[in-house]
Amino acid sequence: MSKKKIYNVLIYGCGNIGYRHLQAILKLNLSVSICLYDINIKKYAEYKKQILKDNLNLNSKSIYYLNDIKNYYFDLFICSSLAKNRYDQIRYVILNNSVRNILIEKIPFQKVTEYKKINKLFKIKTIKAWVNCPNRTFNSYKNLKNILKNKDFNMKVSGSNWNLLSNSIHYIDLFNYLKKSNIIQINNNLNKPVNSKRKGFKEAHGGIDFIFSKKNYLKLESYNNKNIPIKIEIFSKNIYLIIFEQHNQMYFQNMNNKIIYSLKDFQIEYQSNLTNKIYYNILINQKCSLIEFSESINYLEPFLKNLKKYFKKFNYNNIPIT
Repeated sequence: MSKKKIYNVLIYGCGNIGYRHLQAILKLNLSVSICLYDINIKKYAEYKKQILKDNLNLNSKSIYYLNDIKNYYFDLFICSSLAKNRYDQIRYVILNNSVRNILIEKIPFQKVTEYKKINKLFKIKTIKAWVNCPNRTFNSYKNLKNILKNKDFNMKVSGSNWNLLSNSIHYIDLFNYLKKSNIIQINNNLNKPVNSKRKGFKEAHGGIDFIFSKKNYLKLESYNNKNIPIKIEIFSKNIYLIIFEQHNQMYFQNMNNKIIYSLKDFQIEYQSNLTNKIYYNILINQKCSLIEFSESINYLEPFLKNLKKYFKKFNYNNIPIT
């Protein structure tokens, strides 16, 4: 009788996002050895307390809290630390351990130069890597992609205080998924940076316009008002779609703004329910429906170059988003 395989997973960064990853891994119907690492070891006590409070099922799972990361083998390395230190952290783990797959939270890195350098290292070490922009994995957006197939369209995302700078990547990635095209121009109409809810980082209100190689555009707008829900609008020649993600609603309208019908089954899945499926495919097949890191560089590089110019106007030498 063959021995049941135990998969080794590392979660680097024990904050709220890391905990959500832990919850998802514990839902896997696989035997998993989970290694947790954080620079701040006080996080370990918080995790242990939270695991007991949430009564998480550890069946077929083991959890280890590491003091250092050297000479391990990881089937999956999940990097959920802050973006400002992530390049050095990922490089350290890769050079001192054997890593098969890696999942990186957005924004992967703050410096434009770090993308190609780490991608080169991934190739040398034959590591498969993805960026955690999950919209393209939702069945509702997969269905929408089929609806929009061979259609020419533009897209606008607007709403109040939705962390435009740090969350833009989700909608750039969604547009890229729905209409594969490269960014050729970015125009900013951003206000002065303000403090983010996350200490040490910045956000901004205003807008960013992206023009793509197929002459389509994506407009992103964040308002400094309360209670304006995030709305996704998709304009094509004969139809107008409105999506309210937080209400799980999508409406089809004609160009006279008359509602044709609504899709009641439009649904944004919970991250913890979705990511365990993603992890299963990565661990078993070395595949998943997230965007591969190497492909994401095509839109992340121009986006970050644009933000670098924006922040430089306000005397920032870095891109303080995460």
